[in-house]
Amino acid sequence: PGTGISMTAIWLSCDPDAQGQPASGAGADAGDAGSTQLPGGVVLQPMAGDQTAVLPPDTATIALGRVALAPGADLPLSVVAGPIMIFVEAGDLDLTTGAAEAWVRRATTGRSGDAVSPALATGDGALVPAGTDLGVRNRTSSVVTVVLCTIVPTEPGPGSG
Repeated sequence: PGTGISMTAIWLSCDPDAQGQPASGAGADAGDAGSTQLPGGVVLQPMAGDQTAVLPPDTATIALGRVALAPGADLPLSVVAGPIMIFVEAGDLDLTTGAAEAWVRRATTGRSGDAVSPALATGDGALVPAGTDLGVRNRTSSVVTVVLCTIVPTEPGPGSG
C-alpha cells in the first residue's frame, strides 16, 4: 500500500515589480476565497485541498507545468498513473473523468466536494485520483490557462533494484 499526503497545494504568483502592491490574476482580483496577498505582489492561491491522495509506494516524480489551451482544444491525459492537481489560472474548461470523482475546490466560495466530470472556472482547482481516464477541454472561444501538477511512480533506472 502507498502512503497518503494531504493535497492542500498552493499556487504562487508573483509580480516582482509590484513593490508591495497587490498582484493581478485569479487570486488577487477574481474574488477567490482563501487567496492571500503578501508583500512584493505575491499571491498565495489554494489549488485544491482538504483531501488526502494515495501516493506511489516507492519513489515518485513530481511534475509541474502550465498549459495554454486554444479555443475548443482538448488535452487527453489518458489514464493517470498518480494523483494530478489541476488549477484554472484563466478561463473556463470541462474535465472528463469517466465515472471517477474529482475533488473540486470552487474559487468563489472556497468550498470543496466530489464531482464527476466537473466544469471549472478561473481560480477553481481539482484533485483527480490515480487511475482516472482524464481529459481537459476548453469549451470557450478564449484561451484557457491551466496549471497541472502530477505525482507519478518513478521508473527504476538501469541496474537498480
